[in-house]
Amino acid sequence: MGGEKCPIPVVPSDVPIRLRTVACERIAVTHTPCLGGWLTATDPEEIRVIAAMHQAAGRKYVLGLEGLITPLRMNPVVFDTYFEWCDSPDLDIYIMGGIPVAGTTAPMPFPANLMVSLAETIALDYIFNALSDGKHRCFNLRMELADMKNANLSFGTPEQCLCFQAVYEMAYELFGIKPAGGAFRTNGKVVDAQTLTERMGSFLFQAAFGARRFGGVGQICLDEVFSPVQAMLDKEILRYGERLFGGMPEECFDRELDIIELLEEGESLNGFLAHETTGSRFRSIFDLGRLSSASFLSEWKQGGMKTLEILAWEEGKKMLTDYDFELPAENRREVDRLYAAAQRLLL
Repeated sequence: MGGEKCPIPVVPSDVPIRLRTVACERIAVTHTPCLGGWLTATDPEEIRVIAAMHQAAGRKYVLGLEGLITPLRMNPVVFDTYFEWCDSPDLDIYIMGGIPVAGTTAPMPFPANLMVSLAETIALDYIFNALSDGKHRCFNLRMELADMKNANLSFGTPEQCLCFQAVYEMAYELFGIKPAGGAFRTNGKVVDAQTLTERMGSFLFQAAFGARRFGGVGQICLDEVFSPVQAMLDKEILRYGERLFGGMPEECFDRELDIIELLEEGESLNGFLAHETTGSRFRSIFDLGRLSSASFLSEWKQGGMKTLEILAWEEGKKMLTDYDFELPAENRREVDRLYAAAQRLLL
């Protein structure tokens, strides 16, 4: 669905915690052409095995390092890891920003909470830029909101959207930065009205500020559960937004058309359904590939009364059935050998 150089969307729960990062990377390099990397890893043996796995698959491991502990502290373990691996030709290092949360790791009042995000962002970017002679930068302004009722993050809510707005406006006013990426968010536990309401609302809000590439696809209950059905519905939401923010296509306009003549022709035809301008333009106006339907109730009943969730699951099953990537057997054997070595080393 377009993801690359990012973790797999779900963690295997039947793997010992000490081995989970390695297990996720094994799945990524074995079953996907471009996923993997960025998961937390600081143990040298763990990093060495993961890098070798990626090399065996013909790729290069991306070690993601989060140098901050909010509020306003650097992470010494991560810096030790950085200095150990920063010159290694076997992997790439990317720096991750902090995630201050208003109400817990950042103040609740505005603009004090924004100042934590700003201070951490500038400090992290400056330090890694200086340490790496400009190779490693990370300028990622972000602020989340604590749900004080449930002691959780407030995901997909209108309050989170207002936090997005505050960060967006600060980034633009201070640095001229507009958001390029966003995320589908919800605390819903199953695919239901809550997940669709929160994801659609927060998606449109982010898109209105300029976000055009979205992550968190299929992840619900914050990010504890991955649903193929929700992934297909996220795709549906994305198509809705593409159509909405893309505007009416230029080919739908004809500024040279004789409007009086067109109206006379429509009158003679008792309407415009059969007119050439309708047949030649309606496909440009409508996205006919969306799962949503404007069919009549009687037609829907005759077609089996399939809900949007059923149609999404059918599309998800087709995508899974059609997916055929497999790492070549020789590479797979080497990855499996390295995974077995990791089991001996880490457990």
